[in-house]
Amino acid sequence: MTVEIVIDVDGLLASVRAGRLVALHGGRCEVQITFLFAGSQLASGVATLEAPATVSLGAGVDLLGREDPPGGAARGRAKVQGAY
Repeated sequence: MTVEIVIDVDGLLASVRAGRLVALHGGRCEVQITFLFAGSQLASGVATLEAPATVSLGAGVDLLGREDPPGGAARGRAKVQGAY
């Protein structure tokens, strides 16, 4: 059994502070889900969702090629907030 999920996001907004990508803010999403078994499609569906979510990237992702995040904060953490 294989499940394929494709999410097409429209209206994504990025927050940048001090050269770091610190958050992503969602807009509308089109989600397509397909169920396959032994290469044959069993079912598929598409839904459009309003996704007023914010993904916080903690100390952020460096956009300027620097090595350490400001203040030595941890990397690789994300927090998702919003109503689904």
